[in-house]
Amino acid sequence: MLKITGIKKTYDRFSLDIGLMEVAPASHYVLLGPTGSGKTLLMNLVAGLIRPDSGSIEHRGVDITGMSPEERGFGIVYQDSALFPHLDVAGNIGFGLRMKGVRGRELSRSVESIMEDLGINHLLGRRIDGLSGGEKQRVAIARALILRPALIMLDEPFSSLDYMTRQGMMDFIRRIRAEYGPTFFHITHDLDEAMSLADRVAVIRDGRIVQEGLMREIFHSPGDVFVANFTGMRNIYRGRFSGAGNDTVFRTEPGVDIFIGRDPGQSEGYVMVRADDIILAKNPVESSATNCLPGVVTEILPKRGINEVSVDIGCPMYAYITARSVHEMALKKGDRVYVVFKATSVHML
Repeated sequence: MLKITGIKKTYDRFSLDIGLMEVAPASHYVLLGPTGSGKTLLMNLVAGLIRPDSGSIEHRGVDITGMSPEERGFGIVYQDSALFPHLDVAGNIGFGLRMKGVRGRELSRSVESIMEDLGINHLLGRRIDGLSGGEKQRVAIARALILRPALIMLDEPFSSLDYMTRQGMMDFIRRIRAEYGPTFFHITHDLDEAMSLADRVAVIRDGRIVQEGLMREIFHSPGDVFVANFTGMRNIYRGRFSGAGNDTVFRTEPGVDIFIGRDPGQSEGYVMVRADDIILAKNPVESSATNCLPGVVTEILPKRGINEVSVDIGCPMYAYITARSVHEMALKKGDRVYVVFKATSVHML
């Protein structure tokens, strides 16, 4: 297990303060946050490239805070792959073994074996400047993996890749986990990467962890408005609660009533509804546990695999529906519709 305790670091007027973080063996742990939140600084502290001002880093029960990067023996894959341009593919993959004194046929066998295992043996003999972005990242991962590190750190590894290449790389990472079982410590700002790969996620903001847990927990139950926005919550409203128990209602600041149906334990705050939990209907839906709010379509925006429909219900509300649903409803701007969602889909803060 990787355990980070009380780590503090002030660097270029930025302050990092991590109380406790634990990365389980053979897991894929994602540190998720915006640019400038401290992700790379924390990764460099774990790697041993920077020393903390205070706190400790342990790996497998051993305090490694004062160890050099070489002593830690972790693998790192950077955003730009950081391959050596003067070496070919095999030279890059085998570089770490050469530094450990492996030579000749033993080195060649090790390189060829891992390339075969990872399905990149067709790159043998290729020059680095002739590789695509995805091929470079595969080579960089092979270079890290050949040393059989207990921990592989991924620093925004897919951010420069196109959509299809990114999907292929995520499949590649899942295959490595299945075959080799390494521990991944992965930093990214990309929600899709976290949702696709992570066992556990920590959300970082301004050098502090603001929420940690399973991806589904963070996605469906964000701990604050920042996490909600960062994980794509489109419908966030401030207002006041009234009633009690099954009769609880939330009134947004513009004056729209949303049925909650459970005690919030507070008089004011926020409610949130994910756009994919909303159904649009041309006719009212009758249900005691369901909100059915009339509105007017103000915008229909195609997105990858879905359409985002904006509806004015007295305040903007967004719904994600399929292109087929838009077609079957003959939906267009100006149409009157009903926004339908269950009270149980409403998250309160």
